[in-house]
Amino acid sequence: MMEIEQMQKGVGHRRSLVRNKYGPIFGISGGIFAFATSIGYETGNILGTILALQAIFGFGSIPVWGTIVVALAILLLVLPELYDRLESLILILIAVMLIGFAGTLAIVGFSPAKTTTGLTPSFPSLESLFLAVAMMSIYFSLYGGLYQNYLVREKDY
Repeated sequence: MMEIEQMQKGVGHRRSLVRNKYGPIFGISGGIFAFATSIGYETGNILGTILALQAIFGFGSIPVWGTIVVALAILLLVLPELYDRLESLILILIAVMLIGFAGTLAIVGFSPAKTTTGLTPSFPSLESLFLAVAMMSIYFSLYGGLYQNYLVREKDY
């Protein structure tokens, strides 16, 4: 809990810097937009997790899975040694992804000749370009950067 309190103090300090330099309107609107960005980002993450769990287990509604996922996320945040637990969880998820990749490769088959055709440079269609920009905007969000900053501070790098 102490780490969360320290993180909130750091965010509060940045907020007061903006308010002092640009005025209360910018401070308040910046806080509202940061909050809205965080909600949008996390909603996408939670919905993606819910859809994956429904596909894996084949049952459950969005509200039920959503409650479970959010409760687990909150539990993960209030546990001591957050970074160590997240690190272990991410390693497990990477192992599951590798197993899934290997399984998909075994089912579909592998053709080196067809693989090399993907290395030929080409300009994507406009629709693909918009999709790539949308995906990049999710991954380069300010919220993710702030959270990474918090995790790095906890690890004392």
